[in-house]
Amino acid sequence: MIGAAELLRFSVDERIDLVDALWESLDPVVAEKIRAHYATLDPLLQEALRLPRDARIDLAMDLWETISASPDDIPTPDWLVEELDRRLAEADANPDEGIPWEIFREELRERLR
Repeated sequence: MIGAAELLRFSVDERIDLVDALWESLDPVVAEKIRAHYATLDPLLQEALRLPRDARIDLAMDLWETISASPDDIPTPDWLVEELDRRLAEADANPDEGIPWEIFREELRERLR
């Protein structure tokens, strides 16, 4: 499991690559729920989504700094709890199938070069 402190040591491009890899690993039903949620967002977000990639990253980082200042106030959506529970149950049922984070990170970096 990766912690927030370790994630902050990654470059922006590495973080984006990690998010892309995680997105691809989502259960299709969960991914569709996320897409449906974002499809209903207000015009301000729609405008932000039209910004160039680097500007969106800067905006996201700035917003996250204001949110992460109070981590206990961050709600966890039901779909995320369900997905985490599913993944934990899968990991518990198949403990020999996983790989350590360090190995996964290196394999991901190699794949993306």
